[in-house]
Amino acid sequence: MEMKAIIRFSELGFFKLVKIGLDNSVEINRELFNYYIRYLKSLKEYNNEETFDVLVETLEKLIANNFNYSETAENLFIHGNTARYRVALVEKFCKINFKNSEDQFNMMIALKLLPLFKKVESLT
Repeated sequence: MEMKAIIRFSELGFFKLVKIGLDNSVEINRELFNYYIRYLKSLKEYNNEETFDVLVETLEKLIANNFNYSETAENLFIHGNTARYRVALVEKFCKINFKNSEDQFNMMIALKLLPLFKKVESLT
């Protein structure tokens, strides 16, 4: 029998905005879906799944390291210029600029939502 963790609503943070049914169905607010379209859909369309996953991993590390490219490269065991190149690709495909704090914030939200959208896409 599989044990499932119980999470209090007060601990959900950002995910309070997403409705997950008892049957694991996911109902996503239209505005949240727009984040996915705006910030990740184009990146996914321009790249194969493997490249998309590498770019997402790079972004997640970059965000975790407060946009410090040196630490990000070190964590990923890649050269600093490779990290910068990957981020430049994301900026190009998504038409954003990570020097803009609004774009940083919005990409953080989109990345938080990514697992939910992967689940929704696999159901359709």
